[in-house]
Amino acid sequence: MMPGTNNSRTRRFGALALAALLLGAGTAEVVVPVELQVPLLLKVLDFDRSLRERPGEAVIILVAFQSGFPVSRDLRERLDSSRGSAGSASIQGKPVRWVFLDVTGAAALEREVRGQDAAVVYLAPMRSIDLGALTAAAAAGGALSVTGDLDYVSEGVAVAFGTRGGRPSILINLKAARAAGADFGAQLLQLAEIIDR
Repeated sequence: MMPGTNNSRTRRFGALALAALLLGAGTAEVVVPVELQVPLLLKVLDFDRSLRERPGEAVIILVAFQSGFPVSRDLRERLDSSRGSAGSASIQGKPVRWVFLDVTGAAALEREVRGQDAAVVYLAPMRSIDLGALTAAAAAGGALSVTGDLDYVSEGVAVAFGTRGGRPSILINLKAARAAGADFGAQLLQLAEIIDR
């Protein structure tokens, strides 16, 4: 690694977090705009050393949403649009591929995670569904669970984007992240709010 690379990465990451604060909320449930969650997510994943050794030619991000829930459907559409504006993103030298799943339950999610060999499951806002079962299904399939709703961390989501005290926040549930096989670098852990439950 070249000298200054880590500092440059940290500065870019901090700038994205500041931009999230300045641009304000996207939906009632998701306080960091989706358009900023995509680059933030890619930066967070760039700090996950486990992705270097992960088999496969691409890093698969599976977006779980509910088409019958307008907030969830809207977020899915905005994520789809935002991923295109992120350009040809890569993580640990691998291209990123997005997959969208209209989720009906934990068993279907786990099947899709395993079938797609997804490294990440992004959980859109949900209703009338067991979030704890979804996060357990993601981890059972070897995928890191991520969301834009801080409340979902109590349901076992590994990484969440939100705000605390009016400032952008990345919350990492270390127990959940480790259960999914993530190995985050120290720089990210210093920037994030860490819980271990």
